[in-house]
Amino acid sequence: MHVLVCTWDPEHTLGRAEFQQRAVKNGAIAKLIARHGDGTPALRSAFVRFKLASYTKSADGDKHCAECGALMDEVLSSDGIEDRLEAVRDVAQDFDKAVERTRRARMPS
Repeated sequence: MHVLVCTWDPEHTLGRAEFQQRAVKNGAIAKLIARHGDGTPALRSAFVRFKLASYTKSADGDKHCAECGALMDEVLSSDGIEDRLEAVRDVAQDFDKAVERTRRARMPS
């Protein structure tokens, strides 16, 4: 599974993903959507304000870590992982191995 993670420290993305999961379970996400509307700029601003966003976009469209501002990149988790949080956790545990997996997958055969 491809996941978008902070290239400086994937633990930043993992922390945000775990926080997002708790916010879904306790209803905080649903309350924000009800208040601001689904997919609205106001909702995106609320996600950033409450540290629920994993990334922000720069004017040129690049994605940056919401925690530290470093560039984000998509990398591959280990085979067989289908849950996003588990995939982010897998990548954060061994980022070098995830980068290598991604490089091999991107190489032409």
